[in-house]
Amino acid sequence: MENKNYYKALLVSSIESDAILLLQNSCDEVCFYPPGFATMFNKHAIGVITKIDRYDGDVEGAMKCLTSAGKRVLDCR
Repeated sequence: MENKNYYKALLVSSIESDAILLLQNSCDEVCFYPPGFATMFNKHAIGVITKIDRYDGDVEGAMKCLTSAGKRVLDCR
């Protein structure tokens, strides 16, 4: 995600996929997904927040990151 040169490769690889999975670590302070990132794929995209059980995790920040990337976030806590 940090290298934008791979975006085209991701787009081509997504053609054979049924869905796109966006992972965001709740302990990560940086969001690597640019705004609207999920909208470039013509597939159903699913946002997943990992490590929500960690005391130092920021679930709300991770939700904002995924929402900014273009996904509705379903809170299943």
